Amino acid sequence: MIVANSLIAILVYSVYGINMVPAALISSGIGTIIYLLVTKFRSPVFLGSSAALMPVITTCLALGGTAHGNFIALIIGLIVVGLVDIGIAIAIKFTGTNWIHKLLPKVIVGPVIMLIGLGLASFATDWAMHNGGMEYNIVAVAVALVTMLIICLMSVYAKGI
Repeated sequence: MIVANSLIAILVYSVYGINMVPAALISSGIGTIIYLLVTKFRSPVFLGSSAALMPVITTCLALGGTAHGNFIALIIGLIVVGLVDIGIAIAIKFTGTNWIHKLLPKVIVGPVIMLIGLGLASFATDWAMHNGGMEYNIVAVAVALVTMLIICLMSVYAKGI
């Protein structure tokens, strides 16, 4: 989970030179503790970074024209997203989940997930070609291809595991 949680912070670091890994780990830990206390440990979940927010993060950091972007826009945006999540959670608690299934049917959720993946594709190809640096790296390309091959084989031949 440390790797998955740190990935978004590492991607931000690779593009903008801002080390957000400690903040990502600490805030995920605090969020998880609060979540476990609120749910009375009935739902064993670890809260981590969301790749869905990566386009928002990169856009906010690109604002302002400085090397570090516009942190105020980033912080306000992430707070608003958190408040919306809390509002939706409260609405679900009192009204159930039927309305959200009507609002967001599978025909909408699938393309949204695909758009999140496509939004991260530029990061994946950059890391696969350059290993996070500026020069072409054949080892990084080989690792990316082997990883993709293993994922494809597992998704086809390891169903049910």
